[in-house]
Amino acid sequence: EALKICEEIIKEKLSAGSTSVMAPVYWKAMLETGKTGGGRLEKMLDEAVASAPRTVAAMALIARGDLYKKEGRSRDALKDGYLRVALLFSTEKGPHAEALYKASEVFDELHQTSHADKMRQTLLSRHADSEYAKKLRGGN
Repeated sequence: EALKICEEIIKEKLSAGSTSVMAPVYWKAMLETGKTGGGRLEKMLDEAVASAPRTVAAMALIARGDLYKKEGRSRDALKDGYLRVALLFSTEKGPHAEALYKASEVFDELHQTSHADKMRQTLLSRHADSEYAKKLRGGN
């Protein structure tokens, strides 16, 4: 349903799919439904990283990480997604917390526990009240 609504809006204003505050909802819907459009999503994410407001750009990097992870490209998800937000967007609280959490999961998957622990420690110390810190502590 979200995908349909977003596509209607994008028909009217193409940039809504990459630089607006609605864009992250659209990307998430595309990822969840598997309708990434044969590179269309990746192009929107690239545009968002280059020209969207900081918060939207950070969310685009996370979506890029999610896309790569879904494709089985965990190292790319870290390098081109989650770690960029963790290191370069620390002032964007919500995206920063999410990126730290997801980076820790991928580091665990890659058996790099010291890096995973560092991501978790940063998450707990800088974003203790975030949904991702709660998730990490087992509070969903």
